[in-house]
Amino acid sequence: MISNLFPYVGGPIIEKMITKMPASILEMFDLSGLRLIGVKRGLNFHFPGDRVKFDGFSKIQIGLIFEDNTVFPIEIKLGTTGLSRALINRKLSVCSLSSHKNENRIKGKVFAVLNRNFDQELSKLVDIKKLYTRIENKNFMIREEWGVVARESVIESWTNYPPEFNNKQRIISIESLVQKFGHDSFNDEVGSLLSGHDYYNLWIKKDV
Repeated sequence: MISNLFPYVGGPIIEKMITKMPASILEMFDLSGLRLIGVKRGLNFHFPGDRVKFDGFSKIQIGLIFEDNTVFPIEIKLGTTGLSRALINRKLSVCSLSSHKNENRIKGKVFAVLNRNFDQELSKLVDIKKLYTRIENKNFMIREEWGVVARESVIESWTNYPPEFNNKQRIISIESLVQKFGHDSFNDEVGSLLSGHDYYNLWIKKDV
């Protein structure tokens, strides 16, 4: 059971690893020339103005925030199934306007947003190259390059049968990331994340 937990807690663990070895992460993603000023999870997508809005489910899992007011978005896929070329291509299906009655809302998967897959109707309303996120009421432009952290076995399958990415993606394996971080350091970080909580009160008591 513990072995199946990692895909669900990987985000906070990877965030911790990034903050503790930023230079290594930037090198792995070929971003060494940029000055990192922060790391944040769960950032919303945003187009300037109020013409369209993203639904609340489309979020950047981890954003690397740089001094030049840009953000490098990272999508995390730590599972071993459901990540074939065919299934990823479904996640790359073009974003479009939803049928929401009161406002123009964008529907689409995060992969599709990062890949800048927007249909013609949506592209007429916004400049798809000017995609932002807001941090403390300030706009940060989302870089056209984007990252993925996945298992080596998944990356190998994408090499053999590549999804329809836009060639702006930069993919690294979780194995290589943890190898740089270190065996003991990784175990300590996971232990720190999962210890010190009252799981009964968090998971059970509120439901009984």
